[in-house]
This record gives sequence, structure tokens and C-alpha cells, in this order.
Amino acid sequence: MSETNGYAAVAYHSALSDWYSLLCYFLQAPSEEMIEQLGALSASGDVRSMASEAGVEAASLAEVLQELDELHRSVSEGRCGLSDIRQEYTRLFMHPKHPCVQPYESMFVDGERVAAGKQSAQPCLFVNPIAMNAVEHYKRAGFRVPGHELPADHMVVELEFASKMHCRLASLVHEASTADDGEAPRCSERFNGLSQQFSAFKEEHLLNWMPRFFERLSQEGRGPLYPCVGALGCVLMDAEGDQGA
Repeated sequence: MSETNGYAAVAYHSALSDWYSLLCYFLQAPSEEMIEQLGALSASGDVRSMASEAGVEAASLAEVLQELDELHRSVSEGRCGLSDIRQEYTRLFMHPKHPCVQPYESMFVDGERVAAGKQSAQPCLFVNPIAMNAVEHYKRAGFRVPGHELPADHMVVELEFASKMHCRLASLVHEASTADDGEAPRCSERFNGLSQQFSAFKEEHLLNWMPRFFERLSQEGRGPLYPCVGALGCVLMDAEGDQGA
């Protein structure tokens, strides 16, 4: 791998890792720290840089960047605070029986089955085929998320896994591009193996529900944060889908 191609690939995977990490951050339970950061600086500059490194056309992000700037203004000017975002987070994801947008892959997919007139599989949190399949992917990758008391198919867990996988891919590309002639083939082999493993996870999990999850979030969300997060996720899922095509 040439140094130029290696740099581009490192930048690509690093950008996608950061993009997943940003979505993961926005979709965790709202906190004072989140509000302080949203009020201190707009994320539009970071997103513009990530999109450029990931090869995402600026035109597809124009509206999202404006929404990120408006989110910053709303928080910094006091028009949107922690209580507002917590209420919306609860309405969207935490209703005990009918959340607007299911945050668990198994529940989300099952809801679509029922909406299509099919019988519910009545999945249980933590123990259901989709969650257990995700666990197997995590084990093969040596992935653990300390402190998460969440099912393996929760939106935040899957997003964090994707972020870490892209980060590891970036590291392996860097190793391959800087290794000597004897070590470079082994680095490339490790990269190819991890890339195939992550591609399988994307097909079986991320692309199985998150494009529709983020689309629904962009439609159901109220206020300045969650419609913007939904739109940002839609652009990322389009990019991942195109890359895998």
C-alpha cells in the first residue's frame, strides 16, 4: 500500500469512526455535560471535516449543517435546555410500552413486522436471536463496553461498536502503510479479516434497521436536536450502504 493511499484510507476510517462516535454521544441519555458542549460550540465544523475525509458530498449535508448551527444557537441562547432534551428523549425512546422510535434493533424490526400484518416474535430484551447474534460479533472482535447495562442490540451499543471497528481499521491501515516488506502482508491480512468481519456486522445489523431508524427519528423528533441527529444518521447510513455495494 502506498503512503498516499494509506493516508487516505486512515483518514476515511478515522472520519467514520468519529461520525459514529458523535451519533453515539447524541443518542445517550442527555446530561449537563452534553448541554454545556452543545452551547459552547456548533458541531457543524467537525461534521463538515468528517464528511470531507469520508468522501461524502457536501450537498447532502447542507441542511444538516444548518440544523447543527441552529441547535448550538438554541442551547447557547437558552431556548433549549437539559429538561427540554430529557423530555424529548423520554418521549422518543423511553416510553414503557410505546416509544415513538424503538432504540433496540430486535424491537424495532418486530414493530415493522407487526405493522406489516405479521405476527410478533415477542422478543425479550437481552435474550433474543438478534441481540445474541450481535453478542457473537462483539466476542469475535474482542469488544466490550464497560459500564453499559444495555442489550447488545441497543442503538448506542451498536454505534459504539461500529466506531471502534472503524478506529481499528484505521490503525491497521496505518500499520500496513508503514510496515517493512516482511510485515506489510501480515498487516494487510489482518485488515482484510477485520474488514470482512465488520462488513458482516453491517449487513446483519446496522443496515438491517438503522437507515429506517434514523429516518423515523428525523420525522418523529421535535425540537432542535433529534431531527438533526436523525438526518445526520441517514447520511452516514447512505455512505456505509454505498461503500458496501
